[in-house]
Amino acid sequence: MDQQAPVVRGLEETAAYFDVSVQTVKRWMAAGCPVVKQGGNGVRYELDLRAVTLWRRDQDEASSALAAAAAEEEAQLRLELIGDDMLPEAGADGQVLTPKARAAALQAEVSKVKLAQFRHELVSFEDTAMEMAQAFSLLSNRLLALPDHLGAELGLEEQQIETMRELIEDVLSDAADAIRDLEPVEHDTAA
Repeated sequence: MDQQAPVVRGLEETAAYFDVSVQTVKRWMAAGCPVVKQGGNGVRYELDLRAVTLWRRDQDEASSALAAAAAEEEAQLRLELIGDDMLPEAGADGQVLTPKARAAALQAEVSKVKLAQFRHELVSFEDTAMEMAQAFSLLSNRLLALPDHLGAELGLEEQQIETMRELIEDVLSDAADAIRDLEPVEHDTAA
């Protein structure tokens, strides 16, 4: 695989390149954005624009996957809560709704859900789980490669690299356990 040469820039230049503030780039670094050389106290930060671009893309993909999962969860919750006993008792004006108005509110909610399904705005749990697994796998692979990359870039000793590797593996293991502990919402299909 052909690897392109790094495009190293300072903190301010990186912020200008991505059209964001320096504070935003610092928040990215705190969130795990790759840094070629740490700065501070008169030492210039160095960031590889290619690596930052890849990291941002991965972050955007992960955010999209999380947003899709949240939208699915919200849609499932709406479906779960739509029942005769969960219909609104009062309208927006505070007036008590008649049974006919309550039925109309239910029909409106059902129509919104059907429209969302038609527009493919709702995703299945299985699709969401698969996307999340792919995102986690990509993130895991990138994080597991980080100690070797940093070791080579910063001239770290093997013990330092191994310590980083162990820390990352522990964090990934904890994250995998937390994901496995999530249980899908089961819907009662009995009439």
